[in-house]
Amino acid sequence: MLDFRTYGLAAPPHSHDFMQVVMPARGILEMDVDGRGGRVDTHHAALIPAGATHAFEATGANRFIVFDIPGQTVDAPSLGGLADRVFFPLTPGLRALTTWLQDAPIVDAVLATAWSSLALATLAAHPANQSTQIRARPDARAERAWHAIEHRYAEPLTVDALAAEAGVSARRLATLFRAAYGTTLHAHLAQVRLRHALTLLETTALPIAEVAARTGYYDQSALTRHLKAAHGITPAAVRR
Repeated sequence: MLDFRTYGLAAPPHSHDFMQVVMPARGILEMDVDGRGGRVDTHHAALIPAGATHAFEATGANRFIVFDIPGQTVDAPSLGGLADRVFFPLTPGLRALTTWLQDAPIVDAVLATAWSSLALATLAAHPANQSTQIRARPDARAERAWHAIEHRYAEPLTVDALAAEAGVSARRLATLFRAAYGTTLHAHLAQVRLRHALTLLETTALPIAEVAARTGYYDQSALTRHLKAAHGITPAAVRR
């Protein structure tokens, strides 16, 4: 089953007997799946394994693509790698599929079936679905860069600076980071800054220029450009 859904505060933990993929359309969905925390947002999706106990919460305007995959689906490709990981970055192919679905004037049963088939194939081809490529723990240098971005996003971070801290070249760090997380350093930094900017815009009355300064943008216009490119909306529109 394919559906668009919106979520509110603190849904109680529950489970179901089929896999479920949740992909972003708008907003952030905080999730807990069998004790593993993560989120679905502009750059990330989630696959909830059949039988997994999960709960979720979203605030503000939100909309997500929910794709249920029955256990008895004939010839369905294995998604065991994604099930083990639960949260995974969107590939360009998945991003194109979500964009197309949002822009489609109408999605009837025929189009839903076609989209679902393409989505299954694209999910199966995801690098994180290749079990032999999944590490129990990312490379320590890539992990250090990840945490630096998560906690120091407001600073003027550069790949060269992160690489120097990790003791490797910028090219080497970029390779390690993509192998570990399936995304680039620049994309992750952009995603983290936008995430925090949206939170401040939705939950505080801070001036937009102050929001920009607190989340690593040079000025208000830079925040506006990045937000429009990622979500097609301005900071002022988020506030309204």
